[in-house]
Amino acid sequence: MTRTQAGFTLLEVIITLVVFAILGAMIVNFMTSSLVKSHQPVKMAQQLGTIQQCLECVQLEYNKHLYDGNTIWDDFVAQLQDVDCDDDGNVDCNVDCEDIKGQVGLSDAFEIYECTFGANGQSVNILFSEIAE
Repeated sequence: MTRTQAGFTLLEVIITLVVFAILGAMIVNFMTSSLVKSHQPVKMAQQLGTIQQCLECVQLEYNKHLYDGNTIWDDFVAQLQDVDCDDDGNVDCNVDCEDIKGQVGLSDAFEIYECTFGANGQSVNILFSEIAE
């Protein structure tokens, strides 16, 4: 008399549980790191918005300089180092400007400044120029 057994042995059940436990631990680890990093794109967009606000403020001053004719170039360049566009002083951009006229090989007839606006690891470069008098 032969008896056929249906079902799983205890060893098969234990191996299956161990495999599922390992897979579950890997999935939880992956999901946790993904959730922790999920705020980074939003934070980067906010920082870029801060830089853009600073750039718009400086662009406004540059346009005033170009079209009014009352602003002296040296005064404009001095303003670049102290960007404070918000009345509350909430906008904080790091600004680094340098005269690159000699680097690009132009004559003394031009004034060219390259400015790097940065906030929390992101930066944007912009050029300001004027024909020297």
